[in-house]
Amino acid sequence: MVLFGSTISPFVRRTAAVAAEKGMALELRQIGLGSKDPDFLKASPFVNLGPIDMTADAAKPPRTAAHVAAILARPSFATMVAQERAMLGL
Repeated sequence: MVLFGSTISPFVRRTAAVAAEKGMALELRQIGLGSKDPDFLKASPFVNLGPIDMTADAAKPPRTAAHVAAILARPSFATMVAQERAMLGL
């Protein structure tokens, strides 16, 4: 799994700690705001909203939740989501 972020972020540190506790292989890619890393741009819901005809609107945070729900509803994600849930014991 690739974790994009900076180790100064408590969320990145927390994610890395949980991955280590679960024995998950983790590649940390140090990036900052405005990163042009192509893999980050593919993974970022704030950059890659076009395929489901949504745009990020900072004034409406629930739009992010709608985006995540739309992505998780895609059949192409079903196997990946099932594997991740199994790894997390959910």
